[in-house]
Amino acid sequence: MKVLIQNLDNFLYLESPDRWSSEINNAFDFGNSDEAISFCTRHHIAPVQVVLQWEGMPYSLSIPVVAGQQMDAEKSPRSRKHG
Repeated sequence: MKVLIQNLDNFLYLESPDRWSSEINNAFDFGNSDEAISFCTRHHIAPVQVVLQWEGMPYSLSIPVVAGQQMDAEKSPRSRKHG
């Protein structure tokens, strides 16, 4: 499986940090969706989607990456204590 970033404005694929390509074969493979999403947030790339592309399969799965503000640790649902 390849994990790619695609620009939603022009549908180009990220080839390198400052280069986009219309060719899916030239796209950088992030290896996993966490790395791809982290890259987008670190570099403020939006609007984009992470594309999961399986070799030999006629379909792919797209995950929109929404730009937004990070929540601080106390407001994050993951940091709340349940009891």
